[in-house]
Amino acid sequence: MAEQPNADICPIPLPPRTAPPGIITRIPSAITSPLSTDKHATNAAAHFARKLQIVLVMDLKAAKNMKIREMACNDVQKVADSLNVNLTQLDFDRLDFGETNALDVFYNADVALVDVSIAQQQPSLCYHIGVRESMGQSYNIILTEETSESLVNALKKTLAHLPLIVYILPNDSSSLLSVDKTSKIESLSQLKSGIDQIAEKPYTKCGRLVTFRSRLKQALKSVQIEASAHSREKFLSDLRKAREMQDVAEANRFLDKMRHRLDNPDVLSVDTLYQFMLSYRDYQNYDAMISLYDDLSRIENCSFVNAQAIRFLYAFALNSSHHSLMLLPNVSHQCTEYERKAVMISYSVKRNQEGDRDRALQTVLQVTSSCNDGAAVSPDIICLAGRIYKDKFITSNYEDRESLDKAIEWYRRAFDLSPLEYSGINLITLLRARGETFENNSEMQQIAVVLNSLLGRKGALANLSEYWDVATYFEVSVLAEDYPKACQAALKMAILKPPIWFLKSTMENIKLLNRCAATMSPVEKEKQQFLFWSEFFMEAIDSEEEIICGRFPVLIQEVTKQYTPSFLTLNVSEGSIILSHVLESSQQKKPPPGIHRWHFTAANIKAVSASKRDDRSMFLYVHENSDDFNLVFPSAAHCNKVMSSLIEMINELDGNAGRVLQDCEAQNRLE
Repeated sequence: MAEQPNADICPIPLPPRTAPPGIITRIPSAITSPLSTDKHATNAAAHFARKLQIVLVMDLKAAKNMKIREMACNDVQKVADSLNVNLTQLDFDRLDFGETNALDVFYNADVALVDVSIAQQQPSLCYHIGVRESMGQSYNIILTEETSESLVNALKKTLAHLPLIVYILPNDSSSLLSVDKTSKIESLSQLKSGIDQIAEKPYTKCGRLVTFRSRLKQALKSVQIEASAHSREKFLSDLRKAREMQDVAEANRFLDKMRHRLDNPDVLSVDTLYQFMLSYRDYQNYDAMISLYDDLSRIENCSFVNAQAIRFLYAFALNSSHHSLMLLPNVSHQCTEYERKAVMISYSVKRNQEGDRDRALQTVLQVTSSCNDGAAVSPDIICLAGRIYKDKFITSNYEDRESLDKAIEWYRRAFDLSPLEYSGINLITLLRARGETFENNSEMQQIAVVLNSLLGRKGALANLSEYWDVATYFEVSVLAEDYPKACQAALKMAILKPPIWFLKSTMENIKLLNRCAATMSPVEKEKQQFLFWSEFFMEAIDSEEEIICGRFPVLIQEVTKQYTPSFLTLNVSEGSIILSHVLESSQQKKPPPGIHRWHFTAANIKAVSASKRDDRSMFLYVHENSDDFNLVFPSAAHCNKVMSSLIEMINELDGNAGRVLQDCEAQNRLE
C-alpha cells in the first residue's frame, strides 16, 4: 500500500532524546539518520522521535486588545495540536524577570514564537531573541497584532532577517486574518484594503489573505530543525537535576564533576555554558563561575565567552563575590519560580578578591560599548553597571558621590530603555539618597507614576504571590512614607518566606534610605510597626551568624489567622519568657482593650512543639491561659534557639522532657 502523507503532521521529526549522538553542527540542517536504510529502524525512530518543542511568548495580562491576543493564542494552540508538536506558553513577565526555568525553556526551544504587540516589551524581547540566535537557535518567528504603520515598518527594519506574521481581527469576524506567505501585500493599508475587498466573498479565495491559523501553519511546516546531540541533551538534563537538589554542598560537588564534561566539543556551546553558569549562580558559587570563564578565555579561538549573555554572568559573578552569604553545608534553600537572579545560598568561602569589582565594571562597559553599533543590549546589563556603582557608593560609607551619580545615570538609562520595576525602584531610591524629594523633583514623580501603574497591573497586594512584586510594593510605600501600606506589604513578604538573599537585597535599599534620606516624621503607630518589620527582616538576614541576643521580633498568629507584631524576651537565667504586642507610642493615653503583655515562668509552660508547616514557627502551650500561642520567628535559627532554650528551662525545673509535643498541628490545624 502506498504511504499516504499526513499534511497535519510536522514534516521534520526530531530524534529521540535517548538516541545516539549524530553529527554535531551549529548550522540548522535536516535530520539524517544512519539507520535510515533499515525499514524497522526507521519506523522505530519515527515512533520514538522527540516532538518539536515550541515556546510562545505572549502577554495575556495587558488589558488593551487582550481579546485579540487571546484569540491568537488559541489559534497557536490549535496549530500546535494539529501538527503534533509540544507548545509551551510563557508569560512575558517571567522571561523579562530572568527566571531560571523560563530562560531554560525559551533558550532551548526548537522554535520561538514571540508576540511583540506591546511596544514597551519590544526592547527586552529583541534582546532575548538575540541571545537565542547567539546560541545557534535561529528559528524565531515574530507575531504582532495589526498596529500603526510606523511600528510595523520599524519591526521589519530591526528584525528583517526573521519572519513577521501580522494578525488582524476584521469587524464582525470570529477569525483572525493574516497575509499569505506568497502575497505581495507590503503595508497595513494594503492589508486593510484587502479586507474591505473581501467583505462580500470568502477571504480564503482572495489569494492574498488567509486565516492566521493557516499562515502560522505555513511558517512552522517550513522549519528545519537541527539534530540535537545525545550528549548535550544528557548534559542539560543533569543540570536540571542539580537545580532540584536541596543540599547546597552536594549540588556544588555535582556541578564540579559535570564541569569536566564541557571538555567534550559536542557538549560545549553558548547555551550549555550559559545554563551551566546559571546553575553555579543558583548556589552563589561565584568563584566557580569566574574560574570557568577565565579558563575558557585562555583557550584559543573559544568564542563562546564573547557572547553577551556569558559576559553578563561573568561580570555579575565578579561583582556579587563581594556579597556572598555564609551558610553551613546541608542547609536547605527554598527555590521560587519567579525570581530575577535565582536563589543564591553559598557554602563556600567568599572570594572577594581585590579588583573583582573593577573587572566587573570593565566587562560591563565593554559589552555596552560593543552594542553601540545598533545591536540590542539588555536592560539587565545596564542595570548591572548601575548596581556596581551603587555598591561602590555603599562600600565607601556613602561618601563616594561620583559613584552615586554614575549609578543614577546607568539606572536612568535602563529605565528609559525599558521602564521596569527593578530599574525604576533603584533609580528613585538613589535619587532620594542624593537628597531629591518627590515635591521638588518631576523625574521622581514620573517614575512613581510608572511604578504604581506597573504594580497596579499585577493586581491587589492581597493577590500577589511573587516576592519581587510584593517587595517593590514595600519599597515604593517606604519611599512615599506610606507606612500602613508598607506594613501590609511586609506581612505579605514574611508569609511568602523568601530566601535570605531576597530580603538582603530589599533591606539594602531601606538601609540606604535610612542613612541618606532620614525623615523627621513622628513615630506613630504605623511607623513604629514599620520599625518592627525592619528589625524582623534584619534579624532574618543576620541569622547566619550566632544568635546571642535574647530579644526577638515575632509574629503571633491569632485564631482568626491574623498576625500580630510582637516581641519575645527570653531570660534563661531567670527561667522566664515575656511576650508583648507592638503598640502605639507612649503618647497614647489609653491602650486598646485586651491583654498585650504576658510573663511566663518555666512552671507556667505546659508544652512546646515545632510546626511541621513552617520551620520558623513553633507552638507554646501555657497554664492559666485560655489561648495558646503560635509564634513565627524571623528565621528557623531563631525558632530553634527559643525551642531549645525553653526545653532547657523546663528540664532544669523538673526534668520532664515529655513537655515537647511531637504533633500538635493535627489537632489545632493552625497555619
